[in-house]
Amino acid sequence: SVTKAYCVTAIGMLYDEGKIQVTDTIGDIFADEIAAYGIDEAKWADITIHDVMKHKAGFKVGGLLDIDAQDATKWASQDYLELVLKAELDGKKTSRYTDAAYYLISRVVSKISGENLDIFLAKRLFNKTNCREFAFATCPQGYPIGATGLYIRSEDVVKLGRIYLDGGKYGETQIISKEWVDLVLEKGYELNRSGEGYAKGGMRGQYLYINFNKNVA
Repeated sequence: SVTKAYCVTAIGMLYDEGKIQVTDTIGDIFADEIAAYGIDEAKWADITIHDVMKHKAGFKVGGLLDIDAQDATKWASQDYLELVLKAELDGKKTSRYTDAAYYLISRVVSKISGENLDIFLAKRLFNKTNCREFAFATCPQGYPIGATGLYIRSEDVVKLGRIYLDGGKYGETQIISKEWVDLVLEKGYELNRSGEGYAKGGMRGQYLYINFNKNVA
């Protein structure tokens, strides 16, 4: 699930480029797909990027699209975007943690940028911070899962923490804006308060942690 923090960072890059706002709706972004799948356009009309990143889309089922724990060969479709967009919502924006939210964010990055999340981040983050190895688990259609499945060295994960600690910079290179860093920490977009710092944990005990008081990632 540390992968989710990378999705948030990708959204931040699009935000910095003026290509997206956290108030933009899933209904607008995926209007063509929603129509093609025969979904009522009202269903996603008021679900925003903010809602999805906060796990407040209102999915009725928790654990939706949990590819690490479920047998994906038994899912109703190999089109994961169809599965997510057709999933039942409660209409109340109930908070319910699910990997479906961040698969949706991965697809938002692709839709807005024209590049899959892995390629997008390779150019704007991994290569600029000299990461040695990285790869993403993907859906059958080749889109990164987004919620999970980033393969990367521990010393390179720390670099993401350092970027947030240093106001969006890696060394002298501005990766994301200070404005986005502040927004992420204020809203709790995956980096949430943990003791006197902020952190994001993963399913195998991975733990990305930053502490401004001690200036450590």
